[in-house]
Amino acid sequence: STQTDSQGKYSLPVAASAAFFKVSVNSAATPTGGAGAISVKNLSSALYGVPSDPFPLSVSAGVSIGITAANSAVGAFNILDVMTTGYDFVKHHDGSYPAVPLNVYWPWSSYPQSTFFCIGGCAAGDGIYVLDAAGDTDQFDDDVLWHEFSHFLAYTYSVDHSEGGAHFLSDVDHDLRFSWSEGWGDFLPGAIKSWL
Repeated sequence: STQTDSQGKYSLPVAASAAFFKVSVNSAATPTGGAGAISVKNLSSALYGVPSDPFPLSVSAGVSIGITAANSAVGAFNILDVMTTGYDFVKHHDGSYPAVPLNVYWPWSSYPQSTFFCIGGCAAGDGIYVLDAAGDTDQFDDDVLWHEFSHFLAYTYSVDHSEGGAHFLSDVDHDLRFSWSEGWGDFLPGAIKSWL
């Protein structure tokens, strides 16, 4: 196995063979320098993979892997792209990538019907859970994904005193500390897009 560079290019030494090969790209990234990895998984903790068409390998071969909108894994790769951009934003402003691994679980379709960041007692493990339920999907909603990424950053870099837990736009009875963490969550997507 190997990793692509920032342009999606890679090379992989393999002994020549008359057999046909497939190359698969998986929904995980490790920033340059070996900082915390980002993985997009299903609730069974399996990465998403997209294989190439089979090809013969003689001396060398160029392989391109395209992921069409019809492929169910396309949502996982958008989530990976959004989180990778978040890691790049942190590196730009902090000088290094977050050292803590980030797991993102998708699809999440159980109650409560929401996308959220979870630490401790989470269905599949600590990380971000991305909603994909009938009538409401978040795998392509970059602002929602960056909002939850902001909670991951607050947890990673600070002592967050927010009460956390389920909350909705119509709530009027939360602890005032909620306003900081939710304000930070709403600020970060705009900051990332402004930086881009």
